[in-house]
Amino acid sequence: MQSWQLGAYDASGKRTPRGWADLGFDLDHRLTTQALSKSGSESCTRLEGSPNSIATDGRDGIDNQFGSQLVPLLYAACPSTLHGNIPVRDSFTLLLRLDDAATADDPSAPGSLFVLRRSVGEDWTLDDALLEKGEFVSKIRFPGGFVRDGRWWSGPSGMHLPLELPLCGASVPLDLELGALSVELDGGAGMLGGFARSTAIDAGLGVLLRVNGACPGTSTYDQFVHTVILGLDVVADAPNLQEVGRVCDSLTVGLGFVAEPMTPPRAHGPFVRPEAVDECKKP
Repeated sequence: MQSWQLGAYDASGKRTPRGWADLGFDLDHRLTTQALSKSGSESCTRLEGSPNSIATDGRDGIDNQFGSQLVPLLYAACPSTLHGNIPVRDSFTLLLRLDDAATADDPSAPGSLFVLRRSVGEDWTLDDALLEKGEFVSKIRFPGGFVRDGRWWSGPSGMHLPLELPLCGASVPLDLELGALSVELDGGAGMLGGFARSTAIDAGLGVLLRVNGACPGTSTYDQFVHTVILGLDVVADAPNLQEVGRVCDSLTVGLGFVAEPMTPPRAHGPFVRPEAVDECKKP
């Protein structure tokens, strides 16, 4: 993958407040309108203080609270870094391997996803943590993948995917429970969707804010985290991620990306995440 799209801008480069509504998937298999979000009659219980429209879905039921709630905050803080396609960082990217996929419709086109990492001046290597016994076999596999209308679809996933997103000058970790992934076979435009538990959101926001000098205990830090957490819209271990009466504990995520062909690296090895810059520790 060469770059990410968060939905802050449309394809022409124009700022679009609802670009998020086209990124991701219908993860809970229901269409939550603004009226249903307000009543909460068909979804989990939102945290106290969350806006009535917080759980409103995007186009055709797309679930993407990351895009609707977090991206506007990021845009307000650092608009120049979110313009258009956001290049992946030199230290992290994803590699999608498709088994004999062609543009013709195919009901059986398995695939797999690899995490690639590298240090400054070095070549990409496969992250051992997501490989089966150190071989070129990923733990993130899509046996139900298929091709329809020139686009490859993963089918339901449910796999754990440790992402790193380049946001506001920081490499932000986001542990995602992957719901599904798709990509155009002629062009490379794709998207993925899933959800992140509140603990993963807290960890990622902590890195983002500390790198940018907002420290725990300050009003900026606490208000930013609180605003994002109010967007929790699904229950991680509930059937179809929803259960009326239970408190929402996870945030749905939808991301766009642009991919290009590459020769997969054969080298692999363990990875230790370098400690992020922490402006709060500086004297």
